[in-house]
Amino acid sequence: MTARVCCSLTAVLLCLSVYLSTIDAQRRVITKPGVCPSNNLRYCVMSKSHCFHDSNCPDDQKCCNDGCGRQQCMAPYRAEKPGVCPSNNPRYCVMSKSHCFHDSNCPDDQKCCNDGCGRQHREARSVSKQQPRYCVMSKSNCFHDSNCPDDQKCCNDGCGRRQCMAPYRAEKPGVCPSNNLRYCVMSKSNCFHDSNCPDDQKCCNDGCGRQQCMAPYRAEKPGVCPMSFVGGVGFCPDLCSHDSDCPNYDKCCSSICGGRVCTPVHKV
Repeated sequence: MTARVCCSLTAVLLCLSVYLSTIDAQRRVITKPGVCPSNNLRYCVMSKSHCFHDSNCPDDQKCCNDGCGRQQCMAPYRAEKPGVCPSNNPRYCVMSKSHCFHDSNCPDDQKCCNDGCGRQHREARSVSKQQPRYCVMSKSNCFHDSNCPDDQKCCNDGCGRRQCMAPYRAEKPGVCPSNNLRYCVMSKSNCFHDSNCPDDQKCCNDGCGRQQCMAPYRAEKPGVCPMSFVGGVGFCPDLCSHDSDCPNYDKCCSSICGGRVCTPVHKV
């Protein structure tokens, strides 16, 4: 009898500690910084939610909707800092480890860049075209584009000389999605700049040191997708791809038949 009472008391105290950990001194639900990543699941499987509030999740993970009406702990979307990483083409790699995974891991305005051998903190290179403040004595090193290596062009440097320079490439709007690949496979980059990618896709780092064309990250609308049983028979097509395809406050949610449809959301 005494053991049963002790077990019951322990369970009550455990539940109370979990409840108290989800509220602050003003009795408000604690929300961790950052936003949930977008989810594009094509199929939903039966499972249960693993969290109810951000405080239920470890480290900086947030309690996010998985697109099937359940709440799961996920790493927050990390916005990319402005600017572009400097180009790196090392001939040889020595044993080194990555010192960052996202721009948010880097101090000030530095970016997390792939140096060809890992990911390191690097000063971002501006894409804006600036004229030199002062001219120094030097001579032209080209006369035509054919004198320049790779895709560089023979350009005027603003001081009356012609130099080989990488062409200015306009960056497409949007930011690259975050990538947390656990394993890397041998493959090569299929792009070098946004201009190499079709439609609105961007040339993004895949987390393994390669550049790949990827759809830009699209911010998720607030709210939670309900568990939908629409189209329970047969296969239904996708009527949307992202929340941005849906009107007003509707979200693009997965249905039980595999397709994605615009759906009114549950407010949290």
